[in-house]
Amino acid sequence: RIDKPAPVAAPIETTNAAGRKFRLDTFGQVCPFPLVEAKKDGKTIGYCAVSSAKGYGGNVAVTLGVDMDGKIVGCQIGDTNFAETDGFGARWKEPARAEAFIGLSAFGGDTIEAITGATVTSKAVLAASNDVLKCISHVLGKDVEGDVLAFGVKEETPA
Repeated sequence: RIDKPAPVAAPIETTNAAGRKFRLDTFGQVCPFPLVEAKKDGKTIGYCAVSSAKGYGGNVAVTLGVDMDGKIVGCQIGDTNFAETDGFGARWKEPARAEAFIGLSAFGGDTIEAITGATVTSKAVLAASNDVLKCISHVLGKDVEGDVLAFGVKEETPA
């Protein structure tokens, strides 16, 4: 049984010099989104967060769950506002895309594959993923310099 998720802390909302709103948690990490602690039998088993970045048809949300070892254990790409182009950016919502994140590290060194013809959406997924992973890796005690994930060499062509 997994306990009801609870926020890590009562966040304090603030705004940076560029006018972007952020939430400051008790770990001192600046995150532009709330971080949720996952518990099982009262013990923390990981963290989950949602971030989004500008895609071709609007914001692309990415939800990632990470265990205490820094491995991604859950991924969802897109939300109810997902509006990317069918056959191109919309392919990010295919289950195989989310499944490809499972087992990747929150501490860096892994790659994901972009979709040819969906460059803007692919970059949005990568940016949102990196935002979440940088915050969670910090909470887990391992700050990451630069991006956590990068694009791999292989690109997939649209259907």
